[in-house]
Amino acid sequence: MTEVPPYGEGGADKPTRPICGKVSGVHPSSTRVVVYALTNHWYVQPYTDSARTGINPNGSWCTESRPGSAYAALLVKAEYSPPEIAQALPQVGDDVIASTVAPDRSEERSKP
Repeated sequence: MTEVPPYGEGGADKPTRPICGKVSGVHPSSTRVVVYALTNHWYVQPYTDSARTGINPNGSWCTESRPGSAYAALLVKAEYSPPEIAQALPQVGDDVIASTVAPDRSEERSKP
């Protein structure tokens, strides 16, 4: 990930912010990126009906996310149908090609 939203309390009423990244070694027409934000669970971003983000020919991608204490990006096959809410992120294998997680910052926010 090359850009993540500010960390914070999530919720459907919170504004979205850009989350972006870059992939390599895959064909953009056959792969997508699925983004999750962590609150009490992992929630697909930005919306359940637009969960799969296209990849540009140069490998870059960008979408929106609501705040969370951590963010995850999964590189998936184009036909992958992600769970809307998950207690744990989908594992690499089958339709999930790779994943990365921006670190959980919830503990840092709670420090004085």
